[in-house]
Amino acid sequence: MKCLTLGRRPLDPPMALGNMQKVALRFLDGEVIKGLIADNPQRNKYGVTVELVSPAGDEIELLGIPYHSLKAVFYLKSWDSRPPEYVDVTGQWSGTRMDTPLVDLLGEIGRLADLRDRGELTDEDFQRRRRVILDKI
Repeated sequence: MKCLTLGRRPLDPPMALGNMQKVALRFLDGEVIKGLIADNPQRNKYGVTVELVSPAGDEIELLGIPYHSLKAVFYLKSWDSRPPEYVDVTGQWSGTRMDTPLVDLLGEIGRLADLRDRGELTDEDFQRRRRVILDKI
């Protein structure tokens, strides 16, 4: 048993989430449960009990978690801390790097030139897409 739901109740009206701490509970099997906690978890001899509020703030769940099934507890600032991704003009996915935007744009022009050289882009398409990139500078 990795987690036991001791109780669940809807919150009506939904709680204000501003003063609550975002957490992610990671279990040994890889499952992650996200939620918010208002109070510190209660430590017991064989496990911990925690009242976890849903991210929407409309439900609260009392969980009993044995220590042997819990791998980590992460206290979060935001639900997703990964940088946003965008599609460049070549249609490929690329991660953003905030420190080298000019190098990234020049790399896109180089990839466009490669596509043109392989015959996958016409000269007209190359010029149009190149202009889009240069307009970003």
